[in-house]
Amino acid sequence: MVKTSTLFAIAGYGAIACGCGGYYFNRKIQSGIWNSEYYKSSMKLLRQHNGVRKLLGEPIKDGNMDLGDNYNLVDGLNARLKVPVRGPKQKGELFVFASRTQHSDSYVVDRLELQLDTDDTRRLLVFDKNKLNKL
Repeated sequence: MVKTSTLFAIAGYGAIACGCGGYYFNRKIQSGIWNSEYYKSSMKLLRQHNGVRKLLGEPIKDGNMDLGDNYNLVDGLNARLKVPVRGPKQKGELFVFASRTQHSDSYVVDRLELQLDTDDTRRLLVFDKNKLNKL
């Protein structure tokens, strides 16, 4: 017969191990996204946009994505992310849309939209590769 205190200790250590493992894998996935070329390009385009700099202020910082949010999706050919961003004036979410035609190709940023926390009914178009000549 195993003592109750031993079972509690095993459960406690198991919970700590699960929590640490979850944190590790979350950071590993986030790091992979942060190091991707389309993510870096998206953040560069956001920080270069004059309207965004006026709305958020500088410096503009990105935060941890909620990997449990069903909106965030990276499959073989498409990537769709909701990235929390903030500046000294405001904060919001950057919606990133990227794609590639084949698995061997690199992702290309298709569209970026910024939604401010102060107005969740509208989004500012930051970048659209189909409208490059029009923006």
